[in-house]
Amino acid sequence: MQNHLTVYSPYTGQLQQHHFFQNQTNDCGPCVIATINNALQTRPFHFNTLSQALNRYTSKRLPPDRLANSATFPWGMVRILRQLGFNARWRLWAKPKDLQRVSNPGLILVTITGQWSPLWAHYMLLVALDPHRGPGFVNPALPQPEIDWRPQAQFFKEWNAFGRQLVEIRVNSHAYTDKSNSSVTGQ
Repeated sequence: MQNHLTVYSPYTGQLQQHHFFQNQTNDCGPCVIATINNALQTRPFHFNTLSQALNRYTSKRLPPDRLANSATFPWGMVRILRQLGFNARWRLWAKPKDLQRVSNPGLILVTITGQWSPLWAHYMLLVALDPHRGPGFVNPALPQPEIDWRPQAQFFKEWNAFGRQLVEIRVNSHAYTDKSNSSVTGQ
């Protein structure tokens, strides 16, 4: 039974349909980018293609977009999303109320959670909020595309630990049908 207080992103189904599982890699960033691109663009690509392309260019940019075979930084995610034709921005210290915009048409939200000891960070696509189950995500760390409900206290602890970072992607339904991703993926 659905809780009438649960709110969903209008893109939940599309993002679930194009979900990528990162397996044992540190490719949550490329997985999230490929999921967004493939859900909304006509030129899909596999996250491995993007990950390999980012690895080739890591030493050519300062600060780097990515540590080879490791972390993708949020400014790198934004740069790649912009190259793909999306209007994207990265924010530090977003407010919890900003997450309530998950159900806004034309907006996709990506959170960055983590902890400092042991060090880890993770990108997830926010697709739902429920007052009892907490925030729900399309999570590249999981093999299935079902919504990953996170306990609210756990999520906020991990989101706060990394500065409540949020990547916001504005979606304009007319802007994303003919963009080429060849300059990003090398295809």
